[in-house]
Amino acid sequence: NFYLGRWYTFVVRGFGPHIDFWFSESSDVTSSWDSQNVYTIEPPKSDLTVFMNYAAKAHPGLQLLSDELVFSFATNALNIDTLADEGMGSIYTPQLVSMQIAYASSLMIILLSAMLSVFVLAGATIAVVFVIRLRQNWTKNKLS
Repeated sequence: NFYLGRWYTFVVRGFGPHIDFWFSESSDVTSSWDSQNVYTIEPPKSDLTVFMNYAAKAHPGLQLLSDELVFSFATNALNIDTLADEGMGSIYTPQLVSMQIAYASSLMIILLSAMLSVFVLAGATIAVVFVIRLRQNWTKNKLS
């Protein structure tokens, strides 16, 4: 993903109600990946005795903001007759989910680290100058 600067995908865990966000901190897709549960499918689709959830898919082309993730998932009934029940007509329709995320890109971390280093260096420089001037004043007063 261009905005996140990392590889990512979504996975429905075991046909259940949990969707996990899998991501790699590296630009190398074969590096290690971590996951985090980011979405729980709500009832009635979370009832595993009646429904199964599958096919989570990222949709980066639908993102409108840089801190947004868009994904979809599909649900189907374990018994085809359930789809004919009252209010179940949309069960088989893929569901789109948009969510805001909080992240710090690698570039932002590098910039913040550089700024912190500059502030630390500036603070150390000011402290050294202060000590040198203090010593000069002390030496000057001692000689007079």
